Amino acid sequence: MAASIAENRRAVDVDRELRLADAVHARVLTWFDGAYPEARRDLSDAPSVIYVRRRWPSEALSAVAVVGMRRATRYGVGIAAVLGESLSAAGVIVVSGVAGAAHAGVLRVGGITVGMLGLRDRRGLSA
Repeated sequence: MAASIAENRRAVDVDRELRLADAVHARVLTWFDGAYPEARRDLSDAPSVIYVRRRWPSEALSAVAVVGMRRATRYGVGIAAVLGESLSAAGVIVVSGVAGAAHAGVLRVGGITVGMLGLRDRRGLSA
């Protein structure tokens, strides 16, 4: 892990990332922070950094991932938004890509949503 951090440190401008997070009122949590979600620590591919706005949702709540497409149809976008709204109204956390239409539905009803970003390594592969 230390070797990976050292190698990728040159690829990430930490100060810039912290400024960007601060600009949108997000906290940056690492594995070393007490507030880092325990259930995420146990994942074999747990993210080393999590950006959180407001509060991290309770681990006791149910969550559903809504996965979309890069070039979704207008119909698909509408269905994702309705699905996000309906799931949220039922008390379910919606997890999706940050630009996902499902998030819009969740936000319309004041629910809890988690945006996940994939990272790419130097070969362009998702990690």
